[in-house]
Amino acid sequence: MKFRKPILAIILVLSALCLSLLCLTGCDDTDIYANRVKVVFKLEGGTYRSTQSDVVYYLGEKDGTSKKIYDPVSVSGEKMINAEYKFVGWFRDRIEDGDKVVYRNKWDFELDRVGDDGITLYACWRRYTYNVCYRDDDGSLVVLGEYTVSEGEPFEDYDNYASNRTGYTSLDIYRTESGEMWDENFTHPGGDEDLAVNVVVEYLKGDYKLVRTARELRASRNGNIYLMNDIDFGGEKFAGFGNYRGTFNGNGYTIKNFSLDYASGRDGLVSNSNLENDGNHNGRNLLVLSLFGNVDGATVENVKFENVTFDVNTTFTTTAGIYVAPLALTAKSSVFKNVSFGGTLTLTNLPSNLDRDKDLYIAASPCYRNLDGSDFGDCIVDFVRA
Repeated sequence: MKFRKPILAIILVLSALCLSLLCLTGCDDTDIYANRVKVVFKLEGGTYRSTQSDVVYYLGEKDGTSKKIYDPVSVSGEKMINAEYKFVGWFRDRIEDGDKVVYRNKWDFELDRVGDDGITLYACWRRYTYNVCYRDDDGSLVVLGEYTVSEGEPFEDYDNYASNRTGYTSLDIYRTESGEMWDENFTHPGGDEDLAVNVVVEYLKGDYKLVRTARELRASRNGNIYLMNDIDFGGEKFAGFGNYRGTFNGNGYTIKNFSLDYASGRDGLVSNSNLENDGNHNGRNLLVLSLFGNVDGATVENVKFENVTFDVNTTFTTTAGIYVAPLALTAKSSVFKNVSFGGTLTLTNLPSNLDRDKDLYIAASPCYRNLDGSDFGDCIVDFVRA
C-alpha cells in the first residue's frame, strides 16, 4: 500500500511524455484540418472582439457537398466597428484599382453555400454621409457639417449645423442639390460605393427670429422678426412691438384679430421730447397707442395687420394727452414698405380732465410725426373711429 503514490506519479510522467511525442509528430494544424472546409473572414480594418485579425473557422469534412455558413458577428451578437465607417457586408472579391479598393459579389448568407474549397470573405466598409451645405455667392457648395449614417437612414440636422453660417439665419428649409424641396420620406440610398448626399439649406441674410405662433411673436417682438405663416390671436391682447429698432419681414403673411395691450395707469405714461413743441402740452405724462411706438432705423415690410382694435380706456387724471397712431408714433431713419393696417379705434373711458376733441390726438396717416422723411409711401391704412 505504501508504494501506490510513487507508482501513480511515474504513470503520469510517462503519459505526458507520450503525449508530447505525439504532438511533435502529428499535431500540426494543417494535418488536423486538412480534410475540413476552411472559412476566412477578413476584417479589412475593422475591429472584432478587440482584434483586427482574421476570423477563421472550419466546417465539417470535405465530402463534395455544399454547406451553409453564418455571419460570425450575427451569431456572437458582438459588434464589429471601424471608426466612422459603416459595415456594408461580406464580399467574395476584393479588387485593387489604383488607390481604390473595389468589393464585388456580396455574400448572401441565406442563399449562398460553401463547397469543399472553402471561402474567403472580405468586410466592406463605406462612409454614407449627409452633408449640410449652402451655396455661396458664386453658386459653389460649402459644407457646414456632415452626418455619418447607415443605408436607409433619413436626414435630421440634430446637431443644428445649419446655424453655423455666420451672418445668416436658416429658414429651416432644405433642398436637394438640384434645388428641389427636400422630401422628408427620403432615406440614404447607401450602395457599394462611398456616397455623400448634399442637403442644401435655404438662408435669410441677417440675424432673425423665425416666428410661427402668437407666443413666438410675443417673445421676439423687440428683435429682428421673420414670419413663417399667418398668426391669428383669436381676439387676445398683444402689446405690439415697443419702440422698434429692428427689421420686421412679414414674408407676405398676416397678423390679425387682436387688441392693443398697454398700461392705462401711471406706469403707462411716457415722456416724449419730440412732441414738446406741438403746441398742446410739454411732452410729458402722455398715453400713446401705436403698434411700433417710436421707430429709429427700423425696417418693416411685407406684412398685413387685420382686425386690430385700439381701445382708449383710462381714467388716470395725471394724463396730459393721448396719442394714437396705427403704425408708429414718431419715425426716424426708417422704412415701412408693403405694409397694410386695418383696425378700429374705440373710446371707452377718458380722464375727467381731458376733452376727447382737444386732448386726443389721432394720426390720419401711418405715423403721427415723421421726423426726417422716413418712408411710409407704400403703406395702406384703414383706421376707423367707432
